[in-house]
Amino acid sequence: MTKPANLVLEFSKAEPLWKVMVDDIQDASLHELAEKYIARLAVKSLSLEDHQFIQISFKRKSGADAVTWIPRQLVKMIVEGKAKPWPGITSGEVKAGR
Repeated sequence: MTKPANLVLEFSKAEPLWKVMVDDIQDASLHELAEKYIARLAVKSLSLEDHQFIQISFKRKSGADAVTWIPRQLVKMIVEGKAKPWPGITSGEVKAGR
């Protein structure tokens, strides 16, 4: 997919690598829950060709373009285009089950 998208990721606090990555992405948000994080990433493009990983292209906070592959099991939702996912999905409302 060569168009922009927003990804919603869910990962454990026991895996700090993903938090470091999210913190360095220009258009991303991170919300802390009990034992995990929910993150929203705005990506320039993504590829679903690999069966284990998703290739994403994004802009780092430094302004540099970057490409990386993330495990599919981290991705909970993909919203194509520039529209952001519903606010409750990537906020504290998730833990309350609202």
